Amino acid sequence: LVELSYLEGAGSDKKYEGAVEFVGKAEWEAEVEDLMGDLTTQEGRAVLHVNPGAHNYESWCKLYAVYGETFTHSSLATGQVVNGRRVYKPMMSEDLQKKLLRDHTVTHKLGTQEKVVSYDARDFRRKLEQYMDSANEVSQGQFWPIVKRVKARGKWDILKSGTVFVDAPGVNDDNSSRDKVVKSYLQSADSIWIVSNINRAVNDKTAKDMLDHNFRRQLLMDGSYGSLVFVATQSDVLQRSEVVRSMRLSQDASLSHCAQVRCRYTRRTVESHYIDGLEDMARAAGDVPDRAALESRFRLPVFCVSAIEYQKLAGLRPGDGPAHVWKDPKDTQ
Repeated sequence: LVELSYLEGAGSDKKYEGAVEFVGKAEWEAEVEDLMGDLTTQEGRAVLHVNPGAHNYESWCKLYAVYGETFTHSSLATGQVVNGRRVYKPMMSEDLQKKLLRDHTVTHKLGTQEKVVSYDARDFRRKLEQYMDSANEVSQGQFWPIVKRVKARGKWDILKSGTVFVDAPGVNDDNSSRDKVVKSYLQSADSIWIVSNINRAVNDKTAKDMLDHNFRRQLLMDGSYGSLVFVATQSDVLQRSEVVRSMRLSQDASLSHCAQVRCRYTRRTVESHYIDGLEDMARAAGDVPDRAALESRFRLPVFCVSAIEYQKLAGLRPGDGPAHVWKDPKDTQ
C-alpha cells in the first residue's frame, strides 16, 4: 500500500521523503501461521516447493521472499535408505513455523519504520522499491511481505491542492494488517478508483465483483457508492486481427479504430457488470431489483487509459519511439 502526498514547505531542501511502516511482530506471527496453513499436507508436513499457478503459490512466495532457503531447505533424514540414497521428508509444519520465527534476517524490522530521503526522483524510487513487491521475480531476502504501508511525499503539482493518492492492493488482502489499513482508507476516500487491465476488466467481470459484498453494502448505506470510478489500463495493447474478428469489424480497420471500438465495448460491458452486481446485492437482501432504477441512480465512470502512449505523445519517453495506437493524448484519457 503506497500513499502519495505533496511535500509542504517552500523552504525545504528535501525534494522527496518517505516512510516505510512494517507490520508488528504479533501480526506477522499470525500471518506466518496462516501461510503455513496453506502449505501443510494432510499428515502435517510442510510443503517446501510449489509450482506457479498452484492455489498456494502466493503463500509460498511470501515465505520464500522473507526466509529463502531457511524455508525451502527444511527436510529431515528419515533413517531410511532407498537404492543407496538416504530418504528425507519435509519438517512437520508446526516445527518449521517455529524455525522460521527464529530467523530474523529480514524480520528484525518488524514494528519499525524506515525513513527515506532523496533529492532525485529515480534515486527516491530505487530506495523505496527495495521494500515493495516485485511481480516479475521471486527472490529471497525481500521485505515486501512485512511492509504495512509506504508513505511518499514530493513536489508533485497534481497533489499540491492537498489531494492524497493511495495505491492499495484491494480488500481481502491475505495480510490482515494491510487489509484493515486499506478498508480504513476506503471509508474516508472522496473517490475510489478500481484499476484493472482492460482484458481482465471485460473477461473476469471485475466491475461486478469489485470490493467485497459487505463493503459494497456499507458504501450503499453511507451513500458513497457513487464515488466509484473504473480505470481499464493498457488500452494500447491489442491484436488487430483478434479485435477485427471478435468485434466483427472490416478487415481494413485501422489499429486506432480497433482500439476505439474495444474501449467503447469495455465501457458498456463494465457498466453492465456493475449494475449486475447491484442486482445481486438487492436479491441477497430479499428485494426484487429494478434495473432501470439502478441505472438511473448509479453511474460508474469508466476510463480506458494508456500511460505509455500518453508519455510518448507528451514527449516524456523520447527514447522509446512514437506512439503506435493513439494519435492524440486525449485518446489515452
